[in-house]
Amino acid sequence: MSCNAFHVFPMLPAEVRLKIWSFSFPGPRVLEIVWNGNVWAYIPESRPAPNFAGFANREANSLFEEKWYRLKLLQWSGFLKYRPGQTVSYFNPEIDTLYISATTIGQVSLPPKAIDALTAMSITHSLRFVAFEIGEWYKTNLPNSGELEFLTHFPKLESFIIAGYDINWSWLTRRIKRPKGEIQFVSPAQLDIRHTLEVAPNMLKRLADVWKSYPEASIPHATAKEVLRGGVRMQYT
Repeated sequence: MSCNAFHVFPMLPAEVRLKIWSFSFPGPRVLEIVWNGNVWAYIPESRPAPNFAGFANREANSLFEEKWYRLKLLQWSGFLKYRPGQTVSYFNPEIDTLYISATTIGQVSLPPKAIDALTAMSITHSLRFVAFEIGEWYKTNLPNSGELEFLTHFPKLESFIIAGYDINWSWLTRRIKRPKGEIQFVSPAQLDIRHTLEVAPNMLKRLADVWKSYPEASIPHATAKEVLRGGVRMQYT
């Protein structure tokens, strides 16, 4: 028997086979999306590597689709450009993070139309982890209690990340491309994630104030993190 073949696998009990399949599926990942003024689009440079275990056979696929949702999104392909057609991205709202990153459309990332489009996604009701590029969250400038209204769209949200030291709208307008590689959120290693405007502490304070004002509400844990792309810290000048 070949060392890379296991011919008795089909004869294992179904519960054992399903457990083995589950171990082969991807762990927590980050799906980066941007608002283009009309629709949400994903960023191919940071798209998680494909995992084909969920498509090995009908049994694996059935188990895979219990947790991973099919998201049909446009693909960002450069400065203010989007490739036609839709691409399916697979997202597990129980373990994956949805990252709303920098855009160059000249408006905030969360106008009412964007929120409606976001909450229309099938993952909304069970999304647990969401992150915002620090400038996009700051520019949105939600009104008093606006954060609470936004967060109520995600009833199972547990973690809200304010992501700093990533590529932002200013760099994008200079036609600096996003580096390739999957995204990681890590504890800030640089001297000061506050930037010059102390954005992160202000945003964290606003979320804390919402929690104090509405203690009965379910407010997710908010943290400030640094972004790595492909394991590398951004070094822009």
